[in-house]
Amino acid sequence: MPCPDGLPPAPLSARSDDERLTIDAVACETGLSKHVLRAWERRYGFPAPMRDAKGNRVYTRADVARLLQIKRLVSAGFRPGKMIGPA
Repeated sequence: MPCPDGLPPAPLSARSDDERLTIDAVACETGLSKHVLRAWERRYGFPAPMRDAKGNRVYTRADVARLLQIKRLVSAGFRPGKMIGPA
């Protein structure tokens, strides 16, 4: 999924660990759709984003790093439910 500005996301090492990301930013950086992020949250309990004052999902850099690991494993043939587990 291309990022809105058309530029690739900065490497994780170049970002602050306490940075909070929207679901759009996480979808852009991971290549996982917002639908998949919400489905995994519902089915497996991960990611488990915090919520901001408006109730919007807010993700951490650690969430993004784990999502990228899971995405690589899914691409290698593993099933998300086996790696994440049921909610």
